[in-house]
Amino acid sequence: MSTENTRKHRIVNILRKFKFEELEDAVLPVFPETTWNHVRSQLIKQHENFTTVKVAAVLEKIIIDSNIREKELRQRLMKLELIDISRHKRKHWYTYSVSGSNNEPLHIGTADFKQSVKEKLDKRRLRSTKVEVDAIVFNGILYLSIKYVKKDNGKIPANYFALFLDQKYLFSAKKDSPKLFLDAITNCMGYNKYKSIDLKGKDLMSLIRLLRLRMQGALNAADIINATTYRDAQPIIRDTGVDYTQEKQRRNFTENCFGIKPPTLDTLVVRGPNSSISDREIASRLTNDIIQVGWEFRSENVIMFLTTLFERGILLAPLPPYISNLMSMGRNVLTLEE
Repeated sequence: MSTENTRKHRIVNILRKFKFEELEDAVLPVFPETTWNHVRSQLIKQHENFTTVKVAAVLEKIIIDSNIREKELRQRLMKLELIDISRHKRKHWYTYSVSGSNNEPLHIGTADFKQSVKEKLDKRRLRSTKVEVDAIVFNGILYLSIKYVKKDNGKIPANYFALFLDQKYLFSAKKDSPKLFLDAITNCMGYNKYKSIDLKGKDLMSLIRLLRLRMQGALNAADIINATTYRDAQPIIRDTGVDYTQEKQRRNFTENCFGIKPPTLDTLVVRGPNSSISDREIASRLTNDIIQVGWEFRSENVIMFLTTLFERGILLAPLPPYISNLMSMGRNVLTLEE
């Protein structure tokens, strides 16, 4: 594939991740050589449809005419990938808590934090690679992109991170991010230790809400236990008959457990304890075998899904604590104990 076709392919691929109405605010600021009015006028002049692909063609011509070099273009496309991740909830984020002050001053500004992370990684990088770091802030969240680039231009996928500078938590878009990256970011946050937490999801605001609720729950544990006790109400008598479904009472109970507008989770994983086979005859034949049981709830909104199951009587009272106390656990990957 020619260099020109490769460049066009890369531009189209990243722009397709944005809706047309997002291009003006999200994409065009990365290309100060032009304006949205100029792009629109070019589409009209060429009698083209207002689509993302057509905008990509206009931008490609502007890139060529402006003599934007490959290194600069790569950095801009890297920033667009980061902007895409910040605006669209496509990534699963894995949670870490940070602790242990290292007495290093907190890097408040985006550019300052980005530069500090890059400097720490440059000191420890491999000879055959160089590191590229980018950072943006969107809706109060700092997003980081860290990528190693080999000297032979070999591609190594970027690692993405997110953090709230006023919170002791760090989020990674990979389940097992390189320790080197986690160390560098943790140190720049002003800490020297990090620990994985069994909390994951696509909505960062919901994850941080759950972590805050966990802190509140630790202070009010007795209130949580009392608040999640379910009791059937008296049947509702109407002119049309008697309602025994308890649907209203169940709805009130779930609102008491989860709140009116609960955080959004897309998964709840429950692992049972490892158990030996209880039947003596079978156990004598399978002496070293362990039974592992687990189940997983998946939905665009697990809380609403669980609420509906309970209201319709599919989930029965009393709800297990891993559901009724979910808001106070700060986790959605749970292992039950015997």
